[in-house]
Amino acid sequence: MNIESNIDSVKHNFNMDTMEHFSNEELSSLRNKQLANEKRYSIGELRLVKDDDSLFEENVQNAKLKDFFDSHLGIEANFSRLIEPYAKELKEKLLEQWKNTRPQDWSNKVTEIDPSNDSWNTISLWDRKVNCPTDNCAAAVIKTPSSNDVRLWKRAREITSKIIKHSEIFSIMYRKIDMQLLRKEINNIHNFVKIDSNFQFTEKELRKMQKLDTDVYKIMLYTNLCLDDLDICQECGCDLFAYTPPINETNSFFETIADLTIRRIVATIAGSVISTSSKKYIGRLEGFELPVQKESISEDVSKLLQKLEEISQEYSDLQTQRVASDVEFRANTQDKFNSLYDRRNEMKSMMMSKLFAGDLDSQLNVLHDLEDEQKELHKSLFSEIVNRRNGRISFTAGKINNYDFELKRHSGIISSCIQHGLNFGDVEIKNSKIVVTQSDNLSINQLQVPSSKLIDGIANELAKLKPLAFFTNNKNQFPAAIQTKWAKKIAVQILYLVKDMNNFLNFRKVDQDEINNSEKNYHHKIWLIRFSRDFKSQFESAFSNDCLESKDEIIRYFDIMRFEPMLCPPEPRDETLSGGGYLTESARRKSQLISNNLPEHNFNITRFNPSKSAIENINNIQKTKWRINKNVAKVIYDCLKMKVNDFFNNIVMSVDHIGIKAEYKGDFPEFDGGQLNEWMDTLDLAGWYIRESIETFWHAWRFDWRGRMYPCSTLLTPQDDDVSRGLLLFGDELPLNDEGVKWLKRMVGRAYRGRSITVKQTRGDNLSNDDNQNIFTSQEIKIWDEIQVCLSTKKWSDIDKIFDGGEKESLIQKVIKLVAENPYENYSIWADKDIFVKKGEGFQRLAVTYEYNSLNEQKKINPEGQVMSSIPFIVDASSNIYQHASRLTGDVEMAKSVNVLPNDSKQPVDVYKKVALEVANLIDNNNPFSCLNLSNEELEAIKSFCIDRNTAKGPVMTIGYGATHFSMVPKFLTHNGETNGINPWVYVDIEKNEIISARTYFQNKEYLLDLPLKNLDEIKHEISKENYDERVELLEINFKSLFMSKMGAHPISKLGKAIRASNVKSLVNKPEIHHDIASKVATLFNKAIDKVLPGHGKVKTGLEHVRIINSVCLESSENYTKWQTIDKSIVSNIRFHKNKPSPIVPWRGNSNMNDGLINAKSKLTFSANIPNDKRNSNDEKRGLPPNFVHSIDATHMRLFIGKIVNETKNIWSVHDAFGVHPNFGDSLLKHGVQTFFEAHNCKNSGSKLHDLINDSIAVTRNVEEENKGLKLSKKEKTSLHKLKQFASEFKTSNDKVDLIKLGNINKDNLNENGRINYNSIEELISINYSEIYLLS
Repeated sequence: MNIESNIDSVKHNFNMDTMEHFSNEELSSLRNKQLANEKRYSIGELRLVKDDDSLFEENVQNAKLKDFFDSHLGIEANFSRLIEPYAKELKEKLLEQWKNTRPQDWSNKVTEIDPSNDSWNTISLWDRKVNCPTDNCAAAVIKTPSSNDVRLWKRAREITSKIIKHSEIFSIMYRKIDMQLLRKEINNIHNFVKIDSNFQFTEKELRKMQKLDTDVYKIMLYTNLCLDDLDICQECGCDLFAYTPPINETNSFFETIADLTIRRIVATIAGSVISTSSKKYIGRLEGFELPVQKESISEDVSKLLQKLEEISQEYSDLQTQRVASDVEFRANTQDKFNSLYDRRNEMKSMMMSKLFAGDLDSQLNVLHDLEDEQKELHKSLFSEIVNRRNGRISFTAGKINNYDFELKRHSGIISSCIQHGLNFGDVEIKNSKIVVTQSDNLSINQLQVPSSKLIDGIANELAKLKPLAFFTNNKNQFPAAIQTKWAKKIAVQILYLVKDMNNFLNFRKVDQDEINNSEKNYHHKIWLIRFSRDFKSQFESAFSNDCLESKDEIIRYFDIMRFEPMLCPPEPRDETLSGGGYLTESARRKSQLISNNLPEHNFNITRFNPSKSAIENINNIQKTKWRINKNVAKVIYDCLKMKVNDFFNNIVMSVDHIGIKAEYKGDFPEFDGGQLNEWMDTLDLAGWYIRESIETFWHAWRFDWRGRMYPCSTLLTPQDDDVSRGLLLFGDELPLNDEGVKWLKRMVGRAYRGRSITVKQTRGDNLSNDDNQNIFTSQEIKIWDEIQVCLSTKKWSDIDKIFDGGEKESLIQKVIKLVAENPYENYSIWADKDIFVKKGEGFQRLAVTYEYNSLNEQKKINPEGQVMSSIPFIVDASSNIYQHASRLTGDVEMAKSVNVLPNDSKQPVDVYKKVALEVANLIDNNNPFSCLNLSNEELEAIKSFCIDRNTAKGPVMTIGYGATHFSMVPKFLTHNGETNGINPWVYVDIEKNEIISARTYFQNKEYLLDLPLKNLDEIKHEISKENYDERVELLEINFKSLFMSKMGAHPISKLGKAIRASNVKSLVNKPEIHHDIASKVATLFNKAIDKVLPGHGKVKTGLEHVRIINSVCLESSENYTKWQTIDKSIVSNIRFHKNKPSPIVPWRGNSNMNDGLINAKSKLTFSANIPNDKRNSNDEKRGLPPNFVHSIDATHMRLFIGKIVNETKNIWSVHDAFGVHPNFGDSLLKHGVQTFFEAHNCKNSGSKLHDLINDSIAVTRNVEEENKGLKLSKKEKTSLHKLKQFASEFKTSNDKVDLIKLGNINKDNLNENGRINYNSIEELISINYSEIYLLS
């Protein structure tokens, strides 16, 4: 990779040239480069029409840009040549299957109407080519029911005439459609369609019509097809509108499907690296020379091999018997089976150890020539013998810190770290003389993809062949869902054929733990698909030229979901889902305006409908230019390389029965391979920008379904972690004015809050020497302590006290200068424990350091001169969800606790400390741990853990966003604090009340679940033996009454670390109570949050009652909760279950069958994620409170952008974090605070929650008036009663938490209800926004 060569040459330049505005010519050049860059997004896609690249080439004058574009064309040409023979082979297989299954009169039985009639015969209709009718043209042209020809127009006219009696709308002779007349007639039926347009019906019109009238919706879809480009030959331009040749054997079938399938498979696998825990790495034995070889095996080795062969055979024979026997035999032979297994492995380990130690080096030749039977029996051993003869070893990842649980997931982390860490260069494993090189262990060897991803990709392309209009025959179903289901089922059938192709793909079923490292992404065994050895060789050869400089670059090129920022300003977004943003259709389809809406889209649900104002503000933020902080880029690279070196320094080699293992001897790696890969991708892109002199770039943005805004790219974004944020500067520099200098100083103070200067300084390339004395005097250390006292209050005015021209400011400037001039020697001051960690801020601190030092140095040279800056100044909302909850409920005390309103101390409140103190009170008043029989020492250790601010932060944040007790508990126990992280399991024999091994637990489970029903004497229920499901359920109940599994605390989990730090060894030795402790801690925090932040509970309760009433009183098609935000966007809280994995049985060819399907057992069965029309009521219930608040904080951000954009185009947006150039720091706070309250402004009620409650009460009233027979259940009546109580309470309470409480308001700025008129907000007076810490 080019990270080092790109970044290493950067010098520390502190003065950048001011960016100038672009000319039209420059913008055109930028767009051309972006167009070329986007070509890779379409490389795996269906090509029905040739790309017209000639127009692009004619406009390219720059030779470098021309080369850049030509390289893309070269890649595409190589790609097409590579897949061509495989596409031909697949086409032949498809034809063979079709001919073996079609009826004799097949051409008459093809139907284009019924999408449920799936067979190769019906599919052939959608992939048909015929010869062009022009005499001198040899082209084959596509002719399917969706071809825009006379047949399609006749069908569209026929469908239309059933509803609209105007024959003149479709003029087939003149190939014209009177769209204004059609729109007018449709508008007469449904009064919302735009009538003065000659264009296709919009997405918005189609979505609305689908809900109202499926017949008219069908007309609109067919009309849109007719308004596409008319059917012509792509080679000669021949008009094919009236050309409708018959279906017969002279036609060509399945060519497009074969091409798109192979294209998509190769492109998808080529861009997908998955490191498995079983991945084998190659190491070279440095200085190894094969010694003189003996002619025979030594006696001790011979005896060992003989004994190993005997035990292995006995083990194998017993295993065969057990498989064929009943559960009783397996139980009786279990001990013997275990013993043989252990003895066999012990002997294999002895042989492997001798081999690894070099004890067998003189016997390698004779060992290699042993009988084939022995080689077959011990493949791994003899494979290593071959490797060692060649001066190599192979090894897999092993344990982390000797942890003996979740071995696959731990080893998976090591494996992925090794794979990606090798990108920094070759590695010599400590104390082993083993060198591991990147060239021997290329990432390209790990190209593989789950079958579900391939199926989804192929289905997306197949859907283009059969448009949505052809799935509209069933009025009661959803066309998009039917289309998706059709495409995925066909994709699976095609993949079955691909499986049998020669020398193309390998299929391997793996356990989910093999590919789950830090978090579980899969929950069942899955099929991993990779290139065969032959095809991989062809693939590498196809691109081993100047097009792509390295094999890693090949992978990045084909990773089409790896979206990069844009090299030109994005296109403005509009109301269409796929409009604006990126420049090409392929890129736009993958970066639509609304994300996270796929399951709902299948059922015509758009969960977020942005208003014109919302779209205008996403376009405003798309105008922000960015550039790379080159100084920080160099340091990030060096620090990451140091961290990778630290990882490899902790790797030691061990040996077991499987082979050689690379084990990690530290506590835990500081990163996993996925994180490392993301950082390297970010650095690589930054390095490419530097190398190519790309001074500025932009981001296309999109909404999620709550209205929050996200960049389409995940690289170099303000919403990524500290690495990306530290690299980012605004693209436009401005001279710092007095306000800018003030806020830059405040940024410095805030950045160095809590940092120490008393730690020994470090030098050297690895930043780890400890030989230097502290460079600060005792007086300076004392002054630094005083500085920290000022910073600890978090008040802006206290930070200002440091920069008063005295000794504090002198010391700050000294520290800043030391760090800026040599960040490596002064690593501990700015970086220690704060880089490459979750929520780290070290590189952002370094960026501020460089900026402030530049200001100081330039002012020394020219005190009156201008200093340019483009550093972002960022403020965060403190406890954002609780801030909004306090405003929604009018809870004054809560508002003070989360800094919405000033408190008596006039300084920011730390809500995490406040909650932790409440937890301490709860423990003191009613000890919840008493039932665990803890000693006083153990109880004090647990209490110290509970009241720690860092412990409190997680629950406070996650409970606010909807975390349940069930999801909270694992966060204390897993290695990364995530629900799907790694933790040990404790297995308990309940009868004996003792911990048992995992082996014993699972063997007992196997036996008990396999017992015949008659043996379950304890179970009193009488059931039939045929009722299998009930039998299994009862068996499981029986097992759970005898044995129990519980989560333990990972040693590096939050609880695990606290237990170890407490030095209370008895807690370490009681893993069976770790889950109980975590459960009680979660309960404590729930109670404490309800006490300290009660408004949050009211929001949850109020919204749940709203949901209950809406589900009963609204029409069934819309019985979900939805609301309109202040900027008139609409949010719908509806969730469908994720697409359901369903096994798809393969079709079998049978000439006697008429297009039928038969069930057939197959050794390999694929599942497809089929659209699921079941509502996910649990997600709707659990998600409503956080989603509601997220929609309001998203509105807050959009309103802020709408205000600040009038002053600056440099805007930083991260949901509840707001950023601008320091020159606009005062405006940021003013607009940030004002728009917070404006986001809650309701003309006729106290808040958006109050609005929603009133609406729900009104719904029940309306339903009662229309239907006297409405009967509410007791639960529903309770909800209605509670809503009325809330409505009465909120009528006045919301006024207590409002902007009006922050200063004197001119009465002319109040509306008739006494609330602020935000249209004239500038009339507000006497508000000092620097002393309001809603944002800080």
